[in-house]
Amino acid sequence: MSFSGQQTARVTDGALHNHWRLWRGLLLLCFACSVPVTGAWADEPAQAGLVVVMEEGRVETRCVALERDGISGAELLARSGLSTIVDPASGMGLIVCQIEELGCAHPAEPCFCQCMGGGECIYWNYFFKEPEQSEWTYSALGAAMHQVKAGSVDAWVWG
Repeated sequence: MSFSGQQTARVTDGALHNHWRLWRGLLLLCFACSVPVTGAWADEPAQAGLVVVMEEGRVETRCVALERDGISGAELLARSGLSTIVDPASGMGLIVCQIEELGCAHPAEPCFCQCMGGGECIYWNYFFKEPEQSEWTYSALGAAMHQVKAGSVDAWVWG
């Protein structure tokens, strides 16, 4: 499958995930990462949020410092401190195969190991939400192409 240009589909917050832990985590993360910094903290770097939704409702959240605007979503994930396995050499750009030991063990198996055989296709889905947006955007091209801004939140959802 190939894509030309950025292809996105709008996804409402409810469609992203309906588990209460996600909402609690998102609310706290959005607040923590987007509060305007004033006074003594004004010299602190800007931040972006990261939400990782795993199996059985487990959610990991991070606020990641941005030394500059314009890092990629892939770089945001790499800076989060979460363990990852990626395939940087795929024809689709960087593919996230595994986060925190959930996913496919590339290179021993393909990054889309759970999408083979004609059944259900389970992989790491990448979404982002800019500070001014009310909806999540699913990025079919992945995190390497998306530029993260201060106050935005990225989400990786296994499913």
